[in-house]
Amino acid sequence: MTASASSIEGAAVLLFAPHVRFRFDERRKAWIVLAPERLLLPDEPRQVIASDVLPMLQDLVDKKVLRQ
Repeated sequence: MTASASSIEGAAVLLFAPHVRFRFDERRKAWIVLAPERLLLPDEPRQVIASDVLPMLQDLVDKKVLRQ
């Protein structure tokens, strides 16, 4: 993971960066995140991914897909 200027806290509110879009894709029948040269498909089961959420969000902030 890349070093970041600030760490994400559990109560942080994150926003998608201006160049990133979150939309429902009719073809896939799923919500997707579109960023330059990236397509992310969020997982459904919250309990399974709960321990990975903060590190993943920190990684997306570091990559400038999300911002605080």
